Amino acid sequence: SHWERFAQVVVPVFSDPFSDAIVEALENIAAGVVVDLACATGATTTALHTRFPGRTIVGIDVDPAAVTFAHRAEAALAWTAASGDALPLSAASVAAITVQQGAQFFAYPDRTCRELHRVLVPGGVVVLLSWTRDGAPLFEALDYALIAAGTATEPQYGRPVAFDAAAWTAAGAACGLTTVGVDQVRRRLVVSDVRRFVEHFIEPVDNARRRAVDVAVPAIVDLVEADAPLVASRVALRRPERSANATTDQRREQSS
Repeated sequence: SHWERFAQVVVPVFSDPFSDAIVEALENIAAGVVVDLACATGATTTALHTRFPGRTIVGIDVDPAAVTFAHRAEAALAWTAASGDALPLSAASVAAITVQQGAQFFAYPDRTCRELHRVLVPGGVVVLLSWTRDGAPLFEALDYALIAAGTATEPQYGRPVAFDAAAWTAAGAACGLTTVGVDQVRRRLVVSDVRRFVEHFIEPVDNARRRAVDVAVPAIVDLVEADAPLVASRVALRRPERSANATTDQRREQSS
């Protein structure tokens, strides 16, 4: 299945290397539920459970198939299929929310931030982490290969879907989430089976796409051998303990 291949091929490259950067950002959170939003196959969710074994950890993804896969892999945790804009959670019920390698796919950060603000307890935090526009050169290699093979006319993977930290801090500020920090996290690029990785993104179903695979594989091998870095932006947002305007916050929650 797609998600089985994703867990085997993509997660070790993009998710696993950054799990510690998510966990360390939550070291001082208040007691309560932790939600891993856009959890996909549950790699970060499981890492959170390992670090915080006494907490309720909930994995949420918009794709029911991903949730089903994650549940089968780790049935002891709670899993739910839902959109980040409409979480099935009560107001002020969550201590922390993580989003690893997923926020760049949310179409409306302002809507999502309003929903995150609604479910967070006062003092609750959100940690978002994903690759930057220049931080995932292997995606640029995939894009170049697709264009060179004539199967695409413009980039598909790299810059078009990279994480925009500034957009999320602005969206958070607009709904009352304060920015705790914005930084970059660097990891060494490691791809154990380059051809399998490439074929996950460029399925070789015809001659043109097979040519694209043949172009992308050596390019990514070169990146790995050159110790090319993966660079992710990490953004931490917090719902203030007390708002300067409690009435405004109440109205915001009632309208959410």
